[in-house]
Amino acid sequence: MGFFNFNKIKPEGCENMGAAWRESEIEQLLNEVRDGQTYEEIAKTHKRTVGGIVSRLKDIAYECHNKQMSINEIVVLTSISKNDVIDTIVQKDKRKENIEKRKEKHAAGFELSSKTKPTSQTTSAPSEIAELTNEVVSIKKDVKEILRLMNALYDFESQ
Repeated sequence: MGFFNFNKIKPEGCENMGAAWRESEIEQLLNEVRDGQTYEEIAKTHKRTVGGIVSRLKDIAYECHNKQMSINEIVVLTSISKNDVIDTIVQKDKRKENIEKRKEKHAAGFELSSKTKPTSQTTSAPSEIAELTNEVVSIKKDVKEILRLMNALYDFESQ
């Protein structure tokens, strides 16, 4: 299949793929999970992909974690395995931390540039450039992995 095609038509029966989740739909999702429906059945009902259902459940798990709900309570609510809940929390916390670091760096750079009036274009220290380069490489790896997973999901769902 190759790289993910962003212009791809939504798979048949997945008209809501990528659409925002309404509160009533989230409530219905959690009821369906509690009732033991499969992800495939739930996806069909919501006109979304199985990946979209799992992704939303992981988002719900993270939101519950931030509201101080225990891991076991989250597992019961979402039917996501304990390991997947923990992995989700770690990944989302790491992403959140990286965003905060970037904001701090941006704010610090803005404060520095507003205090000093350079007469010529300023350059970053080599260590800052190396750090930014490493961040870009890391982001590229993340994007490639996301694209690989999305392609695998589409391949799987088209079978």
